[in-house]
Amino acid sequence: MTVLTRLWLRIHQPRVISVLYFLIYLCLASGGLLALLDPPASLAGQIGTAAMSTLSALLTFGGIVGAFAALPGIWWLERTAVLSIGLASALYAIIIFTLHATTPGNRLLQLSFVATVALMQIVRWHRIRVRPYDPDRVPPTV
Repeated sequence: MTVLTRLWLRIHQPRVISVLYFLIYLCLASGGLLALLDPPASLAGQIGTAAMSTLSALLTFGGIVGAFAALPGIWWLERTAVLSIGLASALYAIIIFTLHATTPGNRLLQLSFVATVALMQIVRWHRIRVRPYDPDRVPPTV
């Protein structure tokens, strides 16, 4: 058995979903870190550097924790990542909507992508709120 095969078999089932979420978390962590290092001037100028730093820190933290938890399937830790990213995306969506309503220009495309990230975090929360993919798990009755 090759090293790659052994590594692949150590990834939590379903492996494709775990790998895709790992990549999603890496993208979010990268975006958050880059925004921490060099905040977008158009946004930071509107909401302030403290708010931009908070949003970026939530995204970076969630992305790092999620990437760490996704491959081995550490569901209880991934919940922290989902909450952090969900909060960051909800705050960002509110900021975008406010800017759309109060400044010239159309920000609805940007808002739709951010809202999609927020909705996907709700989907992920639902999948991991209890031990996911466990064949011995008793399904919730509610």
